[in-house]
Amino acid sequence: MKPIVALSLLLMFILSHSANARLQRPEEASHKFIQVNQYYQVKKTGHYKSVAEFEVEILNETGRREFGFYKFTYAPYLSKITSIEAYTKNGDSISKVESNSIEDKPLASSKDGFDNDNQVSIAFPNVQVGSILYFKMNMETHTLSVNNYFGTIEYFGWRENSIKQNLYIESEMPIFYNVSDNLDSLAVEAKSEKGKFFINVSQKKPIYINPVEEKDSYLTRRLVPHVEISTEKVWSKEMMKSIIANHELVLNEPLPDLHEKIYQDAKKLKSDEDRMELIIERLQTHIRYLGDWRSVKGAMIPRPLAEIARSGYGDCKDYSASLAAILRKLGYKSNVAWVYRGDTMQFENPKLPSTKVQNHAITYVEVQGKPRWLDATNSMVYIKEPLPDISGRVAVLLDPENPGEKDIPPTDYKKNRAVIQVEYADVKKPYVQVKTKLHLSGVAATEWTGDQLRSSLDSLQFRLLEWTASNVKTVTDVKFTPFSLMSRISRDLDFSYEFKEMNSFYESNQGVGFLLWENQALSQIADRVDKRFTDLGLNYPRVSEYIVSFKNTSSQGTNKLSCGFKSPWIELDRKVTQKSKAIQIHDIITVLKPRVLKEEFESPEMTKLLGDIRKCVIHKLIILK
Repeated sequence: MKPIVALSLLLMFILSHSANARLQRPEEASHKFIQVNQYYQVKKTGHYKSVAEFEVEILNETGRREFGFYKFTYAPYLSKITSIEAYTKNGDSISKVESNSIEDKPLASSKDGFDNDNQVSIAFPNVQVGSILYFKMNMETHTLSVNNYFGTIEYFGWRENSIKQNLYIESEMPIFYNVSDNLDSLAVEAKSEKGKFFINVSQKKPIYINPVEEKDSYLTRRLVPHVEISTEKVWSKEMMKSIIANHELVLNEPLPDLHEKIYQDAKKLKSDEDRMELIIERLQTHIRYLGDWRSVKGAMIPRPLAEIARSGYGDCKDYSASLAAILRKLGYKSNVAWVYRGDTMQFENPKLPSTKVQNHAITYVEVQGKPRWLDATNSMVYIKEPLPDISGRVAVLLDPENPGEKDIPPTDYKKNRAVIQVEYADVKKPYVQVKTKLHLSGVAATEWTGDQLRSSLDSLQFRLLEWTASNVKTVTDVKFTPFSLMSRISRDLDFSYEFKEMNSFYESNQGVGFLLWENQALSQIADRVDKRFTDLGLNYPRVSEYIVSFKNTSSQGTNKLSCGFKSPWIELDRKVTQKSKAIQIHDIITVLKPRVLKEEFESPEMTKLLGDIRKCVIHKLIILK
């Protein structure tokens, strides 16, 4: 039966995801980078020339296919390619890539909006296993994302079989650098002379970091040797002056009719929360998502408010600016902020300013002196706390008075709760009667908020049945208490429904058996976690409560199945009791952190947790009479 599945999957996640994990051996790789050189010549303005060069040896047919027709993209609105040289070397024979075998042309825009990227394709001749391919490209920047600034992050051996790699920078501006090298594999030389600044980072030994046979591997920059380069030590007011000025031009425009109407309606409301929810809901209703990255300004600066309103579409820059502009007119202090938006993993922010990290614009607002982080670029409205895809990270605040980095608070597990109650009756009959009640709050509710605007009621009911039915195909006599998911504004949600399904309990000579751990999980559980090479995601912090009851049944020794454990990552409290001619299994699972770090798998706390899980959860069966 279904209700224990979520617990089993979560704990299986920890137990099973590293049993056979390993780093791929260099001889297993499809190719080998014999030499990689990256050179930057930076001017006082931040403009730069660059040379990228590599020699790669083809080790098998996969490498032959991947590199024989080599492709990469670049942004022509930032840089131009001035020359490309390439050839194939087989022994002493060299076959040059002719100009008609090099193609540089615009790519079609992505499905999410307009962009202006080019793709370069190179057809290397006579590529065989054992061939060495040579590539060299010269580029020049003509437009900067941020004026008077240069920065880059270079990685060594990130899923690449790298024998030797060099990074060399010559700059007319002072350079700051930060090296992260847990393998002691990099050598750094830095000097200045005659008004110029030089940095050379070289690889001391071969590096190849490519985890394999590890489910859900998450290779973060912390685990890979890399160096951050920046001409700025912090996000200073001077560095951000031009970007902020361009944002201020948009935020201080007169509100167009659409925005003005939203402002007038929000002004009538007394509650700060009601105002923010109304503004975001109206923006989502009237402006659909469509990105525009066709220029530096398009990639970094929101469009004019009037253009956003007229077109009826926009991306995160436009949503965040529209929200901030309306909030400002209501009297709130509000600005746009940049952040890395992605999965629920905690993000490791660079030590130095970098424009290569942030990929999303959100809105910062101060409400009664307290900071709030709002993201209008969603399909629903949730303002209680930052959503997991931006929480616990460092944002870059585009505040004219006090710009710079600011911490976004982490997700609070206590605010995110799912309570699933399932009652079984007639457990010995061919069809079992099942009654279900669900209560979702916080982030758990956002996963359903507004879904009726996108899906039919029938499909939503089917999803709910899948949550608790053993096999939806055997379900009959379904009755749902009416519900609505038509609102974009997230509220606590309650669902109630009942059905009959084909009996899937286990029969024994002592009575009906119910596995507290699902059978399908057992084959995936490792005896022990030997090693893990990357972090393990546990999704967002939350509390999940499962209350499973069996009417008109009894059982002996139920207290032996009650158990619990605590750890820095997850906690379980299980109580199995006999109440009024019914057996009840009550599990409370608390996820405290969004991930387990690779290093933590070797800790005493993890060893204890794994032992507690095996002792408390695995191979547990209750016999119902």
